[in-house]
Amino acid sequence: MSRSNLLLVLLLILAAAQMLAQAVEIQTDPVDCLPVGLNAAITTTVDGDGDFASVRLYFRRFSPVGSFYYTEMFPIGNGVYTAVLPRPEDRTASPMRDSWWSSIRSRDWLKGRDQAWLTGWLDDLDQEPVEYFVAVHDGEGERIDQTPIRIVEVQDPATCGIRLSQREELWAARLTVGETADPQADRVPFHWSCEGVAERITPDGEALPHTACSKR
Repeated sequence: MSRSNLLLVLLLILAAAQMLAQAVEIQTDPVDCLPVGLNAAITTTVDGDGDFASVRLYFRRFSPVGSFYYTEMFPIGNGVYTAVLPRPEDRTASPMRDSWWSSIRSRDWLKGRDQAWLTGWLDDLDQEPVEYFVAVHDGEGERIDQTPIRIVEVQDPATCGIRLSQREELWAARLTVGETADPQADRVPFHWSCEGVAERITPDGEALPHTACSKR
């Protein structure tokens, strides 16, 4: 294939990918808080005619370098998907360090905010917060589109009254946690409880029992 023809093919593939992404719109209902030591559900709506195979909720405790975990979201009708998060452990929020800023300053939820704001916000928190976003994937597992990354406070259940539906309670009893980086492999999810975590998905997409959690 000549160089010009190869370039044309690459441009066509890029155009097709952009059209596919534009055909999908993801709207995630923001949550005000997550209760420490308890499960919570997050809901999103996927609109459009895009050809996607799965919707995933990505999550992690706030960290300058830590990788995200994910869990598959289930369709509940009319383009609405929901997923249940593992239980956030009781972890005191770490104070801001100057060395973090260069790594985190470009995160979506920090737009329009500076280091002084983040330092003050973290100082006021009792618990380590959670970052999350929703993404849609094609049949090969490639990400088509995603929402901006959000951050949410983890609070005492007495002040964060989130309740699960009966269906969500069943999901919470047997959770599958996807890994996105090799250091996560079959280790207890970082600063998340193993309660209800039964299965893991490796970065290569293989579903396995979560033996690290089953030993607890």
